[in-house]
Amino acid sequence: MKTGWLLFILLLLLTGVAAAKTVVLSPDAPLQEQMTQPNAMYVLGSKFDLRGKTLALPSGCKLSVEEGGCICNGKVTGTLKNKQVDIRWFGASTSDAQYNAEAIENAARVSAQVMIPEGTYVLSRSVRLQAQNLTLQGEATSSQLKILSPMRILDVLPQSERLVVKGLAFQGVGSKRDASYLIYVGHNSSDMKVMNCLFDGGTGGVLFDYECNYVEVKDCMFRNMVYIPGAGLAAGGNHAAGGAGSYGVVFQQRHDSPSIPGGRDGVTYGKISGCVFESTIVRHAIYVQSSHHIEIVNNTIYGTLEMNNSQLMSDLLQTGLSDEQIRQMDERKHMTIADGSLNFRGSDDVLIKNNKVYSGIGFIRGTTDRLGKKGRGFVIKGNYIEHVKMPKEGMKVIDTSFADGVTLSKNSIIP
Repeated sequence: MKTGWLLFILLLLLTGVAAAKTVVLSPDAPLQEQMTQPNAMYVLGSKFDLRGKTLALPSGCKLSVEEGGCICNGKVTGTLKNKQVDIRWFGASTSDAQYNAEAIENAARVSAQVMIPEGTYVLSRSVRLQAQNLTLQGEATSSQLKILSPMRILDVLPQSERLVVKGLAFQGVGSKRDASYLIYVGHNSSDMKVMNCLFDGGTGGVLFDYECNYVEVKDCMFRNMVYIPGAGLAAGGNHAAGGAGSYGVVFQQRHDSPSIPGGRDGVTYGKISGCVFESTIVRHAIYVQSSHHIEIVNNTIYGTLEMNNSQLMSDLLQTGLSDEQIRQMDERKHMTIADGSLNFRGSDDVLIKNNKVYSGIGFIRGTTDRLGKKGRGFVIKGNYIEHVKMPKEGMKVIDTSFADGVTLSKNSIIP
């Protein structure tokens, strides 16, 4: 009797092994008709054009991709059991921008580990991701995502969770009129990490929209961020704003509006560490708005000295501002940029420790938040600040007037 049961179990196991078969996909038949067997290994050796249709992957299947194999021009749904997928399997190419954004999106739909191999991948549009437990992995900074017009490279949709972006280079395009953060993380997202990445060009590097939680930017480099002069007036505002853009990392609150009275806070639990901000950032390397429990540690900032009036005037003429608006800016002394490397709007429980700052205009500046609330609980410790210029009498390299309960310790300021 026992022998019979053992033979029966062995037969079931052998049947299961046989069911998990290998299917070599033929280029001569529609892909969906061939991919019907769950838990199978599909061997992809040809380019399959979905012609705008959706391919639904069977449950539990894997892909074995040979040279020349890819799926493009359509949407792929389902989940692969592969530990990691390559964007080239979904039509990405260093020689053609047509499917690159789509390829990254499709890869992210079917696997939690997406590999972006070495090379420059030009994007014809932004990559839009609803991230849920996703890693985008490049090969150091030799894996580059590049845009040819001012727009976001990576647009992470609101309420995303558990996203890691590491080892990628983001190449943006500057504009004196249009904002384009290279990574834009939508509101109410959580557990976001950006690591070992290079950001070059665009209005700013990484922006986390309001009410994001547990975010980290680590060991990244930021350079060539573009300043938009007179942005407040160009956007129809009623004040002569000094401009916008040219930021490294932004923790963004939502401003007052009829739909959101009182606004929304910025980031809760955020950390920026080990990053390098080059001197081409005109305004703030880091801009923190109405955020809580923030650490800014071990960063290196090469500040930019003020732009001269002739350069700024030339930039203003490209914005479409009227002569009267430009005159107002000049009268209100906005022709000289005087922004600190770190800028805060409100915020509380902030640690600023062991950062190095070379040149530029100021180190820490701030204001109250949009509701007039001061910041509180700042610890500013062990920072080294060298050759920072203060363009206006009475301005301080470390301004603490915007916050209560500030602790200063062991900061070195070299004239």
